[in-house]
Amino acid sequence: MRELRKADANLALRDAMKAAEEEYQQIFKKAEVPKKPAEDQAEWALPAAAEAAKEAEDQARKLGKSQEEIAQAGREAGERAMRVAEEAGVYAPPKELPLFMQARLQQQSEAARLAAMPAPTAGENSRPAEMMEPRRLALKLPADTKDKKKKR
Repeated sequence: MRELRKADANLALRDAMKAAEEEYQQIFKKAEVPKKPAEDQAEWALPAAAEAAKEAEDQARKLGKSQEEIAQAGREAGERAMRVAEEAGVYAPPKELPLFMQARLQQQSEAARLAAMPAPTAGENSRPAEMMEPRRLALKLPADTKDKKKKR
């Protein structure tokens, strides 16, 4: 935009902005980013379904249909391929767990994560009793009693 205003001192700011936007569109309109094939396959669990969807979209493009119709044709072809795979027993869709089972699995994974953590080692008193037991046996110390107070 500055370059345009330097070239023509009488050019208004708004006109310079419009000219810069047009120039930008001309430059970058040619260099469109191609759609990655990984994005297409992310929608379908089976490669055959992704391939069927792509072929249906290509055929719809050749027939000159609108973008919505192209997307609809691809979606229908992919769904048909997935349905055929399910009926043939090649593919089983993932089952969604009930909410109470999801909560239970989350609790179990949290418990497993906490159990895998090392015990704190700041001092002997911070160690759990399970860690102290081998040491007690090695030193031949008596087991702890419930009442730690000395009897007088």
